[in-house]
Formats: sequence, structure tokens, C-alpha cells
Amino acid sequence: MSLKIAEYLGQNVDSRTPIRRLRDFPTETPTCPFMTDICEKVVKGLKPVCTVKKADGTAWIVCEHRLCSSKNSDLVEHQRNILLQVAREIFHPEATSNNVLVRQERSIPGQRLRCDYIMHYQGELSNPNGPNKIILEMQGGGETSNTGSITNHVEDWEQDASLSNEFLRSNISGPGAIVTNAWRRQQEQFLLKGRIGTLSGGALVFCVGTLLWNFLYEKIRTANLTDVSTGSWTLALLRFDENTTDNESLNFKINSSKSIFTEYSSFVRVLTTQGQPAPEIFTGDFRNLDGNEVNL
Repeated sequence: MSLKIAEYLGQNVDSRTPIRRLRDFPTETPTCPFMTDICEKVVKGLKPVCTVKKADGTAWIVCEHRLCSSKNSDLVEHQRNILLQVAREIFHPEATSNNVLVRQERSIPGQRLRCDYIMHYQGELSNPNGPNKIILEMQGGGETSNTGSITNHVEDWEQDASLSNEFLRSNISGPGAIVTNAWRRQQEQFLLKGRIGTLSGGALVFCVGTLLWNFLYEKIRTANLTDVSTGSWTLALLRFDENTTDNESLNFKINSSKSIFTEYSSFVRVLTTQGQPAPEIFTGDFRNLDGNEVNL
């Protein structure tokens, strides 16, 4: 396995412009370009890597604030762009900022959970049978294995002024994207928030990066889920891919050809009914607690 750094302090490492390092911000903690706040990784003493890429070039976001931070503050242009993309994908292709209402980090009464966003749409729906209010969850990526090797690589670059962008974006042998962990952390929230949202007259929209979408699709691709994109859907799964049309910045865009609109209950049924009978696991050689072998 190998990965390479794709973004450092919000800067595209493939850019022709030299990347500014932490030491280029001597008097202040750098501001995150993806939200109205300072870089939380720097505050925690971590390397400010936003995104990495696999050997095949697929982006994997490694900062929780990178895709569309739900931190409760004023929205920056990046967040408004992502949220408007979502609104145009699920409500109407000509939705405007004026008729899209959002609230960040909304607590759910009686639960120790918060929704990333609650979104209302005040306009004509392209699908009149669809919802006009949703719970919106963002999970662009997750963690990596062998984080120490990534940290060492970045530290070598930071400390040696002669090292260029080319060194920073070179392959790092060992680390890989841990996609399963990203999904495991989301499952309870996904199941609970989706049920609460649908029982409350809304729907759940789950925005994920390329690798996580591929992981989920492998679980459901043989299930023949009903496409209700023109009906009364209660779950949408949207995939954000890297937009490769601009080499100077790293942007993410919804891949509409991969959008899934279905019934929340059907999707949950697929996730919870996986596996086939395997009675042989209850047969064979066993040992009782006295240490004697027993064959069943």
C-alpha cells in the first residue's frame, strides 16, 4: 500500500505554486480555508494534511472539516458551494442560495446525537413527490493506517527548505485508507438519524467520498434497490469525486451518475440481512471446560 499527500493546509500539492509551510505563519495559527476557524489539526499538534491520494489517484479526505464542515459558525464560500450542490442534486437543478435554508449541528431531542446539517428548501421541487426537508450528513473520508510514516514524511519536508512540492507529493510506502472504520463509526448514527428523519416527515441524505461510496455500493449492488428518484424517496446517497478540471486547487463535485435515491427502510434491510446460513460453524472439534475434546 502507498499514499501521497494531496493537500497541506488547504493547498493543492500538485499546484505549481510553492506550498506555504507552518513556519510561514510565524505569528498566528493558520486559518482553515474550508471553514471560519483556525486549523484544528495544528491546534492538536498534528500535521495539517487535509487529503491524501491512493496510488491510483483516488482522493481520500483525512480531515473531518474538509468536505463540508458542520462546525457552528458562519459559512465560507466552500461550504456554501458544497451545500448548494446538494440542494441542486436533490431538490431542483436551479436551486439558489436564497431558497436553501440550513442549520448546523442540530441536536436531536432525547438523543446524544447531532445532525451535521438540517436543510429546508423553499422553492418548487423538480420532483413534487420528493421531500423538501432533510437531515444531511457528511463523511468524505476517514483515517489511514501507518500515520507515523505520513507524519515523518511531512516533517522531513517541513524542516528542509530545499525540499519542493515534488517531494511532499511523492509516494509514501506503507499507509492506506481505512474505509471500513469510517463506515463503522457512521452506522449507528446512520440508522438512528435516518429513522428519526423519515418518521418526522423528512429524509436522510448521506454525502460520501469516492472510496466510501464504492465500499457501500459493494454491499448493496446485488440487492436491486428500487430507484425512487422520481417518487417519494427517503434516502439519498451522494458521491463526491475530485473535480480534476483545475490543477491549481483541489475541488470536490457530486457525481450525479452515481447518486442513489431509494427508500430508507429498504436500504437498512439490505444492510441488516447480509450473510448466508453456515451451520457448519457449530460442528467439528470442541473442548469442554475440563480440557476434554468433544466432536460435534
